Amino acid sequence: MRYHSLLTSLTALLATTSAVTVRLDGKPITIGDGGYPRAIVRHDGNLTASYARGNSIIVRHSPDRGEIWSDEYIVRNQANPDGKVVDINNAFLYQNPNGPAGEVFCAYRRHIRDRTTKDFLEYNIELSMSHDGGRKWDYLGFINRDVPRDGVHGDWEPFLRHNVEGKLEVYWAHEMSEPNQDTVKKVSEDNGKTWGPLLWMTGKDKDVRDGMANLVALDSSNQNLLMTFETNEVGPFKIWTVDSADGGKTWGNRRIIFNPENTTKGRQAGGPGIVKLKGTLITSFMTNKDAGVGDGYPHSKPGTDMAVVTSTDGGKTWSGPTTVLKDAAWGGITVVGDRALVLGAAYTTGKAAAQFITVD
Repeated sequence: MRYHSLLTSLTALLATTSAVTVRLDGKPITIGDGGYPRAIVRHDGNLTASYARGNSIIVRHSPDRGEIWSDEYIVRNQANPDGKVVDINNAFLYQNPNGPAGEVFCAYRRHIRDRTTKDFLEYNIELSMSHDGGRKWDYLGFINRDVPRDGVHGDWEPFLRHNVEGKLEVYWAHEMSEPNQDTVKKVSEDNGKTWGPLLWMTGKDKDVRDGMANLVALDSSNQNLLMTFETNEVGPFKIWTVDSADGGKTWGNRRIIFNPENTTKGRQAGGPGIVKLKGTLITSFMTNKDAGVGDGYPHSKPGTDMAVVTSTDGGKTWSGPTTVLKDAAWGGITVVGDRALVLGAAYTTGKAAAQFITVD
């Protein structure tokens, strides 16, 4: 109990920052039927959102920031082979800030299970590309392909960015055993056609589950980066960060930025996203901090909500949480003009939902 008290006090101290107010702006938005929603604003100003449903990754487009949505466009779809089940999910949309106007990337996982035993047969992180703003999609190839074996138990949740050298990078969660998962990345020198070797970013020296990594550049140099991720290094899952001063080659200063156990022991938080809006860092995540019962991993369970914390000093200190989407999980966050859009899978309705917020 004394250890828990010390941890709670330390995390409370870390969560003290200069005042910034988070406000919900408008009503929640329904994007479509599906889960694990993500979104970007394309170069032409249109909003593109993705979600998973069945064996498909789907996108829709909005010209008016979420008021009206287009028909659905299929990024990737695969029928179940005989005796097998396709598991496609974890889509992440990305557009190169300096790339062609119509070029959009979508990374995702595509795993194959045995229909009878439910055992995994393949683990794939793959990439598709559109040249017309996200209407027609072409399969570009696999980023990482593996099979279950000693030291390989899954690959999850890709995140795309361009590094300071202009090369495309993908980060993802590489599961080596049930208690051990690390953040890894690969780098492409030909815009996603081929990929370099697997590089370890976090967790290599720890027997814990680092996952769901998202990154943000702290300044225009693209050298000073902040990564947010979930891990169970200290008790149940919490939201942590590490930082890099060399463009993501090395990472350090591993620390908790949100501890749901400040409210109730055993509560958890996971699935973070991070953006920078008007000088303020905003980290979104799912958490069951307000759940009446239960202490399991916070996804698709009563009392799990999407929330945010903010930092006005480059990630050194963080605010307390603000709940943004009730009864939602597995979401993300993106900047849309002078607002941020927090997304989440509304598990009571099966919808991909979103909510605009402002900070001042």
